[in-house]
Amino acid sequence: MSSVSAELWTALGAAVSIFLSRLGSCYATANAGLFAMRNHAQLGLKSFIPIIVSGVLAIYGLIIGVLLAFKIDDESVISEEKAFHYFGAGWTVGTACLCSGIGIGLFLKEYTKMVVQDPVHDSDTGGALREPLISPQQTSTVFSSALDMTKGYNLIALTCVLVFLEAIGLYGLIVSLFLIGK
Repeated sequence: MSSVSAELWTALGAAVSIFLSRLGSCYATANAGLFAMRNHAQLGLKSFIPIIVSGVLAIYGLIIGVLLAFKIDDESVISEEKAFHYFGAGWTVGTACLCSGIGIGLFLKEYTKMVVQDPVHDSDTGGALREPLISPQQTSTVFSSALDMTKGYNLIALTCVLVFLEAIGLYGLIVSLFLIGK
């Protein structure tokens, strides 16, 4: 079927999972770092939540990369079908983490624009009115400690959005584990 060895496909799966998940994590972490630097005075250590969430994406790719590296070290021969499953597993978690990291980065850019600038006027469209992504008026008094009303930070909504965006990478990890176990 293919002249390339099965071990090479497995190794490429490991490399792709690590590379793409790191790329997504780097993009998200860079934007999360800018978010933390800009908002540390208002949020304190809570401004580092996005950095932690972004770093987990890299761990997902590392898990699959290590599992695939152990498959290469086994004494048993890897069939071509299994090798393509392993490559697909690496590709799946890598692209899921890349997309998740890009989503986190883009969200943090827009969230910072919304909070730093006037949340009703958009400077990109010449001052036209726009609706904010997360309105500070939609919060409950029960969670008032997580909301800084002076600048419009809603940490509960911010954390929920980050968790949902990171779930894309987690879904990729789960699918990859199924592909490896198949």
